[in-house]
Parts: sequence; structure tokens; C-alpha cells
Amino acid sequence: MIAITGSTGFLGSHLLLHLLKLGKNIIAIKRPQSSYDYAKKVFELHNSLHLFYKIKWVDCNLFNYSEVVEILNGVDVVFHTAAQVNFNNNKKEIINNNVTITKNIINASILQGVKRFGYVSSIATITNTINGIGIENSSFEILSTQNPYTLSKCLAELEVWRGIHEGLPAVIINPSVILGYNRQWYIFESLIKLLKKGYLYYPPGKSSFVDIKDVVNIIAHLTLHTSITNQRFIVTSENLSYKELFNYICEYLEISNHLKEIGKNKLILLGHLGLVFSSFTKKRFFDTYTARLLTKDFSFSNKKICDTLNYKFIPIKESIRNMLEIYKKLNTN
Repeated sequence: MIAITGSTGFLGSHLLLHLLKLGKNIIAIKRPQSSYDYAKKVFELHNSLHLFYKIKWVDCNLFNYSEVVEILNGVDVVFHTAAQVNFNNNKKEIINNNVTITKNIINASILQGVKRFGYVSSIATITNTINGIGIENSSFEILSTQNPYTLSKCLAELEVWRGIHEGLPAVIINPSVILGYNRQWYIFESLIKLLKKGYLYYPPGKSSFVDIKDVVNIIAHLTLHTSITNQRFIVTSENLSYKELFNYICEYLEISNHLKEIGKNKLILLGHLGLVFSSFTKKRFFDTYTARLLTKDFSFSNKKICDTLNYKFIPIKESIRNMLEIYKKLNTN
């Protein structure tokens, strides 16, 4: 039996779809207050709604250790994808959620004798670089950062490393920016609308991107079809400037791509305005931390995972095309 945390989230929903297509029996763990409407939409968009009704949904408070132990009784494989992202400034809450939950799941997995554990961490925990390119390292120092999400992911991953040293057969992946139909889809829709209106501006930075299909394929394969443990793998397809990324979108939208760079100071100002705007709405489009990230250059190497699995990633240009096809499908229904 396989259990997945974060089953109603972006990664968890797509992992559910992938594993059900493989014919696996799944326990989908969700918070009692969580809706699975988004997960259902993922299955619908991939013409697999019939598989959605095969999921065994189980409500569980992951802060309650005894509940976690009970849920994992008889479970052979655990995929831990649950995480809170940085959509508010409550540092204590984010760290408490991402670290305490991971600690409970690790301890319960060890107690229940889980045979394989797949953990989806983040590129944010990669601290090793060679010539400016991020690579895997087996141990790391906690980053000096003011971002609670980054800090929480570092601390949560340390819990997994502890579990590995205590005998849990676990493997870790560190995905970069994941592209696909996600729970913050309104951000992608807003970007398309702005580009169509002629607001052809891009941030000055660079980042690393990967398709959601690659992420779920790799974590599923590493966990289910290898005995690899005590290893972490950067999962990324390409390092691209935001100008290149926006060019891909404009190309498929058949928009004249005379893009202009947004200056750093203007971007920071937009971040402050985004914080003001978010005080009047439940949706956060932008903040100052994100604005600063968009001015930086980040690059990561996928050599280790490519060599280990002989893996070929989906080109980001194709990922953008797939996202735009979903956009058209959603807007014609």
C-alpha cells in the first residue's frame, strides 16, 4: 500500500494521477478541512476522471503523531509532498507546519517499518555550487535567509536526513520551479492577459525550471523502482532567463515579442504594491521577497539524476505549450 501526503496540492495531485495510471493502490492523506476539488480538476484535464474515484481519501491531522502512526499502519511506501509555501509573513507558522509535520511522518514511518520513503524537498535547500551552478551535497548548512519557506524546507529536509541515519530507506529530490497546472493558476492566467494587452515586460533575473510530469516521474521511479537511499537529486530541466521564458509564451500566443526589462527598483516597488494589494484580497500575487528573487540569477545542474536514470527532461518550451493548451481548454469550457 502507498500513502501520499499533500494529496490535494499541486505535486500531490499529479503524483496521484501518475501512480493510479500505474495501477497502484493509494491512500491519499488530506487535512480534514481540505477540499479535493483541485485534485479532481487535474484528473479531469488529463481525461482520467474515472481514476479519481479509485482514490481512498483519508483525513488526518499531520500535527497529531498518533493519527499519523495509525494511518501508516500497513503502509509499505510513503511519498511526502505536503508543504506550506510562503504566501504570508507568519514565519513561525510556516516553519512549524513544514518541520513538525515532516518530523511526525518520519518518526511514524520508522515505527511502522515503511520500506521506501520518497521526499519532495526544494531547490532552495541546495547550498553547494561549482562555478555558479548548484549541485547536490550530502550535508548542508542552514541558509542565512529571511525567507521562512526556505528555512522551513532546510529544517524539514534535515528531519529526513535524520530518518535516513536512523534506518529509513529514503530518497530526496530537490525540484526547481515546477511548471504545470497548479493551485496558483490565476498567476499564469494574469501573466497571459497582461502579455495579450501589450504589457511586454520581463524580470531581469534567471532561474531553473522543470515540468510537473518530470518531477512525478522521477520521484515515483526512484522510490518504487530503485533501492537508492541516502541520496538527493536536483530535478530540473533548463536554466533560463525570464526573458527567454516570456519569449516562449509570446511565441505560442503569436504576440510580437518586443520585450522590455523591468528595472530592479521598479520591480521592488511592485513588490511593495503587491503586499498592499494582498491586504485587500485573499490572493497574493507578488511580494518584495519574490521581487528580489526575480532580479537574481540561479542555475542548477541535473547531471546527477540524468546519469543515474539515463533521464531526458521535457524541454521547457514544450512545458509552456502544454500550459497554454490547458489555459485554452479551461477558457473554452
